[in-house]
Amino acid sequence: MAGLFPAQSRGEEEAAQSGTIAVKVPASSLLMARQETGETRLDRSFSNAGLSIGGKKYATGIGTHATSMIPLPVPENPKVLRLEGACGIDDGADGDGSVEFRVMSGSEVLWSSGVMRRGMAAKKFSIPVAENGIRHLYLMADRVDNNSYDHADWVDLAWKTTGSGQGMKGAVVNASEFGMVPGVRKDQGPALRAAVSALRRQGGGVLNIPRGIYHFYPEGALNMSFHISNHDQPLIHPVCVPLADLRNVRVEGNGSLFLFHGKVVPLLVMDSENVSINRLSVDYERSWCTEARVVKTDDRFTEVEIDKKAYPYEIRNNRFVFQGKGWEEGMGSCMAFEKGTGHIIANTSDIGWNGHVEPLGGSRLRLSWNLRQKGIKPGDTLVLRNYNRPHPGCVVYRARKTSLNDVSLHQSSGMALLVQRSEDFHMKGGGVMVRKGTGRVHTAGADATHFSNTRGGIVVEKALFEGMMDDAINVHSTCLGVWK
Repeated sequence: MAGLFPAQSRGEEEAAQSGTIAVKVPASSLLMARQETGETRLDRSFSNAGLSIGGKKYATGIGTHATSMIPLPVPENPKVLRLEGACGIDDGADGDGSVEFRVMSGSEVLWSSGVMRRGMAAKKFSIPVAENGIRHLYLMADRVDNNSYDHADWVDLAWKTTGSGQGMKGAVVNASEFGMVPGVRKDQGPALRAAVSALRRQGGGVLNIPRGIYHFYPEGALNMSFHISNHDQPLIHPVCVPLADLRNVRVEGNGSLFLFHGKVVPLLVMDSENVSINRLSVDYERSWCTEARVVKTDDRFTEVEIDKKAYPYEIRNNRFVFQGKGWEEGMGSCMAFEKGTGHIIANTSDIGWNGHVEPLGGSRLRLSWNLRQKGIKPGDTLVLRNYNRPHPGCVVYRARKTSLNDVSLHQSSGMALLVQRSEDFHMKGGGVMVRKGTGRVHTAGADATHFSNTRGGIVVEKALFEGMMDDAINVHSTCLGVWK
């Protein structure tokens, strides 16, 4: 974090000797903050007034509005042992509001305020930093009832620099020792996150995951809030495998399959350096899309078969309603894949449609849709989908020297892999592909890989890309107009 923290003045040096340094919030933290509405302000409230909680005024802090998440880097010199501070709803809000404040590491919630409302006194917190190997904290203010009057203040933030704190020692962290069990349908997210926290405490090492199938659910995910390029912007991203704020970590999957349920971000590498993920497959048990096999076409209708166990759905008002764990959504478009080759049928692209559906009994349905004119024939597969793209399969954000080796991403709603604001990325082997034995033809709802505002060496080699809606590799910058 060199360069983000200015040189200490004499007063600051004296404060450091006494064990307390006021937090100097870097400009990058305000720039990278995710906030539902308005502007994140330094030493001012959301409404650009002085900070005030429970009738008490505060000279320093951060004014924000829920839902928001602010990344806060920990200075390396002097050695920081704890973050102390307080939080609450600003007195300047016109109504009560309802906010829950959380201080998080990259893998767990370290402190939670409970529900706070206007007029309540600020709640104090003290978070261990050094003993947990933390280099980045995340200040999150989450709305509870709605986002009305949720003017959230973080105040009196200070680093504590006296005392002692020793991290764990060792090189290999075995996931099984933290309760990860393959082959059961129990949520493995909390156990995996505990293992990641242990890696952070010891300053890096190897996370060894015995070969097997592991299940992950939204309930065990770490709820975070950050911007993902070229996607929808839900307030909360439930992250099942957060590899955030790590240094020199190697994740050994040993050929394991991670199966995800519901609308979640499977993998996140954020604010980390020299992290590699090896020999791992990522898929959703219930695909984001529904695949239908064409059995008959004519000039008025298309008849299809759908395995309702693999792709749950209902027909309401003669329209599709697709269902998964914790979600329902209608149809917006369709992709057509050729029987045998798995290729997208020429000149079909993404066909918009949400028309009349008639059940014919069993797994068979009739669509009031002439697809024969587009060259679609019996045996071809229709991938029924919509345009929503809340979560990629894997996100790499503000990370350096990240590598994926023999990592296979089998399914995602948007991009399978999105790398943004990162440096030096290497993907070797694996890729974005259909998982054998599923009978599917589709993988990603958009690009297989997407690179946005990246630099350094971006290398992709010996990887397979198939079944995606758009590009195999897409590289973007951000272009801004400048006026005098």
